[in-house]
Amino acid sequence: MVKGAEITLMTPGICFSMMTDFVVAPQSVRYHSSVVIADGHKGQKTANVYAGFHDYDDATVECSK
Repeated sequence: MVKGAEITLMTPGICFSMMTDFVVAPQSVRYHSSVVIADGHKGQKTANVYAGFHDYDDATVECSK
């Protein structure tokens, strides 16, 4: 999680705000659970996974893409 000086959103929030044309509507996305192993210890983590496209710049990115 990274947040620069005088910035209100952290990196995931900025990326999310750029996304459009979601494969699944953001309000319908549910947590996914996974087992993680680190330093020999096993744990459980959850995450939301979003799929879609992001807006960058119409002048640089062809609209058809």
